[in-house]
Amino acid sequence: MHVIVQQMHPSPEQTPAVRERSRDVVVTAGAGTGKTRTLVARYLSLVAEGLPLRSVLAITFTRKAAREMRNRVRDEIRLYLERSDLSDAERRRWQSLYAALDAARIGTIHSLCSEILRAHPAEAGVDPRFEVLDEGKGNILLGRVVDEALAWAADHEELVELYPLLGEGTLRSTLASMLGQRLDVEACLVNLPAPLWPVWEARLLPPIQGFVDDAGIRADFEELLCVRDEGTLARTEAAGDKLAAPLRRLLAWWEEIIACRACGDWARIAACLPSLRGEMASVGQAKHWQAHDPRPIIAELRARYDEGVKDWVGKGLDLALEQQLAEAVPALQSLFAHAATVYERLKEERQALDYDDLEAGAVALLKENAAVRARWQEEIQALLVDE
Repeated sequence: MHVIVQQMHPSPEQTPAVRERSRDVVVTAGAGTGKTRTLVARYLSLVAEGLPLRSVLAITFTRKAAREMRNRVRDEIRLYLERSDLSDAERRRWQSLYAALDAARIGTIHSLCSEILRAHPAEAGVDPRFEVLDEGKGNILLGRVVDEALAWAADHEELVELYPLLGEGTLRSTLASMLGQRLDVEACLVNLPAPLWPVWEARLLPPIQGFVDDAGIRADFEELLCVRDEGTLARTEAAGDKLAAPLRRLLAWWEEIIACRACGDWARIAACLPSLRGEMASVGQAKHWQAHDPRPIIAELRARYDEGVKDWVGKGLDLALEQQLAEAVPALQSLFAHAATVYERLKEERQALDYDDLEAGAVALLKENAAVRARWQEEIQALLVDE
């Protein structure tokens, strides 16, 4: 291990990640355990082995993190140059590296994508002088796009339905969110089935049906109904047991659910289930119930409900509203498509690209242009990613 790496005193756990060369390395550890420090040590070890500074690519999550990493590298080189035992050639080499650090490829994924596009503007079909819309500028422009798109929607009868269904505030935030993640949204919309509701419904109902139609669940409720019908529940009510009232309500909800099941009213069942769960109480005293204590059965039902449908149903699942939302998706798609067109026009007027454009453009270049891909594969000999 080179002396410049030794001076960082990597731990026995960090050393393999610094020295490994025959395969890719992934380091997983908690916050503050030295992941970035290990990455800096690996960066310096690669440079110490003779890799050109520009051939080692380090990607960080934010520009601030990139500055901090560059400064860590700079600090380690400065410390190394303070040694008195360096040969003249070694000192000159590291002094040269120190002076060239501002040009090192240490930055964000978007700075890398921007560099790739600016290096191949003709192949990418972009103006090499393009402006990058950072988060602040992008949000301002998106706000204008959303305003224009909503005004346009208000004049189209097939889109006006979105206003009462979602409300203007939710519609505005939904459209802004879709535009902010438009690469993911576009990929999702391409594969969206039509009509959507039958597919949506087929996903929503099975967990609910599975709970209501489960033989074990039904047997547990039959046992609880016997506790009521043979008079034990009435006796415990007279004794003032705290479980009696919620148990009576629990059984009433279950009977309503069973009646709805007989006529196939799954919308009503979905609406009733949270109330059913709300009455699965764990109160009461065994002495009031004697051999007919319902608490173990209720505990089992509660566990089965929480495992099977609680997260799915939440505080209430309105299937009628879900159907309305599913059937409104084509209108939302049209609104999104119009907003995306407006957004592209405004960016073209400014000769600007946002972060999504940088990512999509760079990926397309590397995937579709063999010459571009070969150039970058030859130029970049090591790729380090911090988080």
